[in-house]
Amino acid sequence: MSDTGRTDRRRTDGRAVVLRAARSCMAERGYHGTSIRDIAARAGMTSAALYHHFASKQAVLAALMDGALAQASTMVDEALAGAASDPPARLQATVHAWALFHAVHRDDALIGSSELRSLEGAHLDHVVATREGIERRLADVVLAGVDAGDFRTADALLAARAVMSMGSSIVAWFDPSGPLSPEEIAETYAGLALGAVQAERVTATPT
Repeated sequence: MSDTGRTDRRRTDGRAVVLRAARSCMAERGYHGTSIRDIAARAGMTSAALYHHFASKQAVLAALMDGALAQASTMVDEALAGAASDPPARLQATVHAWALFHAVHRDDALIGSSELRSLEGAHLDHVVATREGIERRLADVVLAGVDAGDFRTADALLAARAVMSMGSSIVAWFDPSGPLSPEEIAETYAGLALGAVQAERVTATPT
């Protein structure tokens, strides 16, 4: 490996270490309760070393939220790609993926739902646009269901927002050591989504 390659690898590895430390700190204390010094200490580096990877605490938060939403978006896209063509199946697949993300990637989801208010400027605009993209895909599924006569909701976008909020709330109560597994929660929420859109018929919950 060339010197440039080794430098790039160290930079990438260093960013990952910082993000793991920041995720842990911010999930425990929140954005404003976490300092650069806190993140650096948990990452096992100096504050000066941390600044080689991120220009500010705001940049760290933006990277965390970008990564989390990218993961959620990928899970939703993969679920839609593998779903049957009928709107009820596609709605359940989408909500299953969204709920599973919030149960499996709990710290990322917690930061994403609670710290949007802490983002600023272009960072905020980018994260909001990404989240709205997921919301739009879900709304499109609901609209398709209304057009096909499968759903009776009068407001597809509002229904999509309600279902997304329902999934986002998982981080407030889910306990990984509790009686329900992430998969069981995702299956339940996929079924509940049909009620939110007033589905005329029910399809099998995705596996």
